[in-house]
Amino acid sequence: MDMDWGLLAKVSIIAGIAIAFLALARWLAKKTLALDKWLDSQRLLRKQKRRIIEGEPFTGRLNKFFNKKKNTILNEALRASEKYKYEEAISKFRSLLTLFTEPIERIAILNQIGLNQMNMSNFKGAKDTFNKMADEAEKNNLSKALSIALGNAGIAVRELGELKDSIDLHSRAFKIAEELGYNTGEGKQYGNMATAYLVTGNHEMALELYGKSLKVSQDTGDYGGISTALWGIGLIYRTAGEPEQALEFLETAYEIVKRRKDKEMQASILNNLGVIFKEQVKDHMVISPKESKLLDKAMNYFEKALSLSKKIGSLRIQASVFINIGNIFRIQKKFENAFSILKLALHISRRISARLTEAEALCSLGNYCSILGEYDEAFEYHKQSLQIYQETGYREGEGKTLGNIGLMYLLQKNFKESRAQLLEAKKIFKEMESKHNEANADRNLQLLDMVEKGKVKLASFIDIVSSV
Repeated sequence: MDMDWGLLAKVSIIAGIAIAFLALARWLAKKTLALDKWLDSQRLLRKQKRRIIEGEPFTGRLNKFFNKKKNTILNEALRASEKYKYEEAISKFRSLLTLFTEPIERIAILNQIGLNQMNMSNFKGAKDTFNKMADEAEKNNLSKALSIALGNAGIAVRELGELKDSIDLHSRAFKIAEELGYNTGEGKQYGNMATAYLVTGNHEMALELYGKSLKVSQDTGDYGGISTALWGIGLIYRTAGEPEQALEFLETAYEIVKRRKDKEMQASILNNLGVIFKEQVKDHMVISPKESKLLDKAMNYFEKALSLSKKIGSLRIQASVFINIGNIFRIQKKFENAFSILKLALHISRRISARLTEAEALCSLGNYCSILGEYDEAFEYHKQSLQIYQETGYREGEGKTLGNIGLMYLLQKNFKESRAQLLEAKKIFKEMESKHNEANADRNLQLLDMVEKGKVKLASFIDIVSSV
């Protein structure tokens, strides 16, 4: 049979075209996949900027279309972070540091590492990372990146209890943002400085700065700044003993973060809302029906905050919520539950080096021991707490702990030392202009006078808190 060479040639041509089309299709598929990953990364970066997080993102040039390997790892890192898999995200971002050579790209990756470290409550690691970012930014004359790095470092050191350093870092970040005309950065640093001053007990300065942050954030449409300012003002009202105003500001802040689907801020605000209801109930031998309802409301908020904080892996918020739940158990006389959960809070706070949360846990354990009449243990817990508050400059915590120590001395009928501690506590609250806390200090001093004169007899710590 003769070969039909013409037909064979046609078949070969068609087969060649088919193979070429398949190769082109595979090439296009790879390019499409790479484009899809790049587009998804850009979506995640934009979403990160819109989210209300503690710490400011810096995109740098991460919106570039990189090669396949870089695009893939970047997308995997951002997706891991979005799903609260912070350790996985950090590992992938670190691998990108070996692939990126441009300073602005490396700085953006360092920022991502630092933000994820803060999200998982590794504040020491975050401090080191943001310091590296700041050094790189300063060396390469990238002023906006430097401002963001300093501001983020300020947040990390605040959580470590280094309050003076925190204020200094935020001040430097603000100055750079102001020189650049970076209004969003100015608003964020107003809010960051306000929070640091709030922790130190300078409520007047905190309120002024929150007001400035609120105005700038409203002008720039920065919902993170708006919610942070409202949250801070709510806490100031809470400290001043005005729970209704505090609720108004915190609930408004919560609605904003809920709409923005930011779970970390939701958990933090839910925790603070619970505290407002818890603080309206004191330790008594018998809890009234009204007080029981207040504790139920508080516990409802704490349980929601705990669920969210576990979901996102925030150990800092978990520790704070555990302290509040432990204190409710103490008030309800569920002492075994109270002790175990307060010890857990202390363990977590020490693990993540959150010194102010550690001090709060120690203070709560001191009150727990006081209720049980274990005064030596109570003294030890309160003294450890006081040392941290004094070292960090957290004046409200210092004042409250001095008051607790003063009451311990009162139970031991050491009236001279009791008066000295209570007067020092009152002095701190007066300087802070914290009327609510100052009034409590005055009631403690009045109780001291009555006990010293034999007008009142105290058998336990419960008698004290029931009297004041």
